[in-house]
Formats: sequence, structure tokens, C-alpha cells
Amino acid sequence: MALSVSRRVLRASSSFSFGSAFSSHAYGDSLSSLQSSVLEKMSFDVYRRYSNTILSPNLSQGTFPSDMLSPKSVPTPDREIGLYEDLMIPVTNFHNEDKGFMVLAGDVFDVPIRKDIIHRVVRWQLAKRQQGTHSTKTISEVSGTGRKPWQQKGTGRARHGTLRGPQFRGGAIMHGPKPRSHAIKLNKKVRRLGLKIALSARVAEGKASSV
Repeated sequence: MALSVSRRVLRASSSFSFGSAFSSHAYGDSLSSLQSSVLEKMSFDVYRRYSNTILSPNLSQGTFPSDMLSPKSVPTPDREIGLYEDLMIPVTNFHNEDKGFMVLAGDVFDVPIRKDIIHRVVRWQLAKRQQGTHSTKTISEVSGTGRKPWQQKGTGRARHGTLRGPQFRGGAIMHGPKPRSHAIKLNKKVRRLGLKIALSARVAEGKASSV
């Protein structure tokens, strides 16, 4: 990768050097300062295009100007989450007026975040929400005659005893769904822990408020 990058940089700089030498010979030395500035800018553009250096404010080489670096700071939490510490949030009324502060219990609003517990609780809620009213008719429930459609032998056709079978149009559905409950079992302690984790995540995001 470094060899290919160096070849590209040399090719670009050599082509520009040839053009700058021709221009200096044609128009004199008055354009030398302009050409040098353009050459520096082009060298910087080529380096910027083919370099994989990460731009950061702590870059010690000084290759990149400071105005190109983003002044925005990455928000980081000012505390460690999941230490079971009591938290304090502001209390407001419906007119958005400050009414003091409220202490939140650390064993509920500052528990460690576990995505596996949230996944299990969400699956339990969605499964319990399903109605389970799907139903299909078996061969004993479908309407139709019970007469044998044709005689057993002599017709050359396959033998059948009823027209309500699943192989006929309008017949039964074999092994189809029946009304049932889709609920799965989840321990109460896991459900409570999932609620605590959800509340702790909302508080950590700064989206919890008391009215």
C-alpha cells in the first residue's frame, strides 16, 4: 500500500513540476512564488487523498491545519453506569417550572445495562401479545359429501374414499394452525430486572424527568 501511494504521489508531483518549469521558462521568475504555493497545496491535496491518517486535535506532526479539524467534542458520560448509586434529577411541573430535585434509588435506576435481558423481556412481551386466533379446518370439519367419488378398481385413476381430503380443491388443511397461546415462560426476577435496565438506560441518556 505504501509503495503504491508513493508512486502516485511521485507521479502527480513530477507532472506538476514539469508544468511549473515550463511556465517559469515562458513567463519568467515572477510566477515562482505563485507556483510554489500551488505546488504546496497540490502536495497537501495528494497526501490528503492517499493517506489513511486519522485527523485528531492531538496530531503532533502538524501536517493538517487546525481549521480543518472539527471543534465539536464527543459527549462522554461524566459517571460510570451500573454502580447502584443513588441519582438526583430535577422536578418540574406542567408549566416547566423547577420544583426542586428528586432522589432515585440506585438499585432501580443505576443497574448495569444488559442487552440479553432486554432481548428476553421483549420476546416475552411480543409473544404474550399475540392473539393466537388462527385456525384451519381438518377433514372432519370441512363441509362436503362423504360418498366415495368412484369405485376402487377399474377406472385407472387413483383410489380415493372422500373428496374432502387435502389433495382436493376446497378440502381440508393437514397439520394447519389451531387457536393456541404463544406465550413463553419468563421468571419474575428476569422481568423486573428488564424493567430496571430500561429505566437505567433512560436515565443514562438524560431522558428521565419527574413532573
